Amino acid sequence: MADENNTFDQAAYWVARHEKYKGDPRSVGNLAADAKANADGEHDLKRAVALAARLLGSQGSSVVDLGCGYGRVAADFIDSGYEYLGVDVSPVAISQAKDREPRGKFIVSDLSNWADTGKFHVCSVLYVFVHFVDDDKWRRFLHTAMSLVREGGWLYFADHFPEHRSRPVPHVTSRPLSDYEVEFEANGFKLDLGMQGVFRKLLGKSSHGGHMHFARKIRS
Repeated sequence: MADENNTFDQAAYWVARHEKYKGDPRSVGNLAADAKANADGEHDLKRAVALAARLLGSQGSSVVDLGCGYGRVAADFIDSGYEYLGVDVSPVAISQAKDREPRGKFIVSDLSNWADTGKFHVCSVLYVFVHFVDDDKWRRFLHTAMSLVREGGWLYFADHFPEHRSRPVPHVTSRPLSDYEVEFEANGFKLDLGMQGVFRKLLGKSSHGGHMHFARKIRS
């Protein structure tokens, strides 16, 4: 079912937000918290991503980071030996990302219609699915993300997954994890609870650990 309010311009919202908060972690973080709290949260996020990168990959692995923002986790993949590609709708964010991490490759594109024929060992989608507020666009984007993963590879994703679908603010629609599992089953993916358990045990206390999940492509 399409979202009941299909007037929200997702791309314009994020372009404008990155312009307003350039150089401020609130450009991708939590607007209800101050810059320091967002910076602390980003530090915690980078620690979690660095661990996931080590668990999921090996030297020469490739990752596509959808909704990469200003490249805040690019170094955490690259330092673990990944070839890194980041994609974001915001020219301001991508310009920052290129300055911040020159070892990576970055593309400006609206994720609602971006596609690539390459196959990656990891597709990273961190706190991005929730911003596809329209259900049809969310489903198409999820299918795009899955299509980028080679067999045996991983969809590494993070969001808040409530028991019931909710739209607390115009730029957020949270969906239950079960909604994702339906799409995973139809497209040859399966949540890897063993990997999630190892990850959480090694990560220890973290504000992000409980939000991160690992789906593996087990068949084409």
